[in-house]
Amino acid sequence: FRSELGLAPKSLARMMRFHRASRLAQSGTALGWAGIAAESGYADQAHLAREFVEFAGEPPTAWARRQALTGRRLVHAGDGLADW
Repeated sequence: FRSELGLAPKSLARMMRFHRASRLAQSGTALGWAGIAAESGYADQAHLAREFVEFAGEPPTAWARRQALTGRRLVHAGDGLADW
């Protein structure tokens, strides 16, 4: 797995879980951070917060605030646009 993709399975799973959480957060869902954590497969909201700091370099609320200020949004596949 590592030789083909360059990552261990657990690392790839963590990245995919983080990506899912960030997509949900950017979608404008009314789940809140605890709901996003549960929907994305995190053990709890604190687990999500730790991984946001590790992958995004900031807590989820700071990340969301920065996303809102910069107007960044996730473009879904098939839109023909990419801003990530």
